[in-house]
Amino acid sequence: MYEIVESLFKNAKSPELSLSPIKPQNALTWDPLKLGTGILPEEGYSKIFLKEQAYVFRSAVGNVGFTEGINYWEIIADQKTENELKIGVTTNRDFDLNSAFCDHAFGFAYYGLGQLRHNSNASGPAYGKRFKKEGILGCCLNM
Repeated sequence: MYEIVESLFKNAKSPELSLSPIKPQNALTWDPLKLGTGILPEEGYSKIFLKEQAYVFRSAVGNVGFTEGINYWEIIADQKTENELKIGVTTNRDFDLNSAFCDHAFGFAYYGLGQLRHNSNASGPAYGKRFKKEGILGCCLNM
């Protein structure tokens, strides 16, 4: 799966990645019913952060599902980002939100340590640069 996504980006020409902007009424936010314990929303669920005492993973699911087309969104890390994030997609909205979605067969993620994760909570192939307290991570899903 990762090799397929990676090859799409390497072989893509600019017009193929031309994305129409998300309309305001379709803006992505976090689903208030799909937040793991300790995840706190801000600004109408457009931002979230995990208030934690220990190094744990929790999941949050967006309010919009994708079934077709090219979909793009960004995750912006700030000073509240205490630990590395796992960012990606899941094909299942109903799972234990107090676990990382990518620990399961239905989850695919980029892990802020510079790794890809799928169906594992312990390992994944090296990919990209580390991502923690600052930066913007663009996510593109080509259905």
